[in-house]
Amino acid sequence: MKKFAGFLVFTFILYGIASCDPQNTRDRQVERLGEMEAEVLRNLSDTARIRALARAYRKLADEEPQDTACAEFLFKAGLLYRNIPGEGLRAVEHFRLLATRYADHRLAPEAKFNEALTWEVDVEQRQPAAEAYTDFLNKYPDHSLAPLVREQLDLIRIDTSAIETIRRFERQAAEKAPRVEASR
Repeated sequence: MKKFAGFLVFTFILYGIASCDPQNTRDRQVERLGEMEAEVLRNLSDTARIRALARAYRKLADEEPQDTACAEFLFKAGLLYRNIPGEGLRAVEHFRLLATRYADHRLAPEAKFNEALTWEVDVEQRQPAAEAYTDFLNKYPDHSLAPLVREQLDLIRIDTSAIETIRRFERQAAEKAPRVEASR
């Protein structure tokens, strides 16, 4: 009986040590994120669940920033925020953080591209989008996305110059329009 009691104590001690292992805890957190992903995929319109998953990714990424696996968590969080109406700036924040914190990671160019795309499409701000596209081309001129980035940048410039041209014509037309005096 003493041997069995000793075995139980030893087993509980081992279990206690294993449950305190940070890697074991992190593995459980990653496993839980996988379960949350499955829940989100079952109902893509549940923005509360999507937001909760994005927050969980960010929290895990911030716990051990030296771990380059966290780049993937930030990328996923950015993509999730892109799919929540009105959360474009949060998506930009996550893509920027990834590109800054993990500049040499394989996802850094895609994060920079998604930052620019989010500015352009979701936030509808052409100037920051153009700056992000330009930054992408400066950092990753030979990346497979570079031709697409050049096209997007050209489109932004054309759109911007077209808007400026329309505004100039409107000003000129307003200046040339006959002034009508109010009747008395």
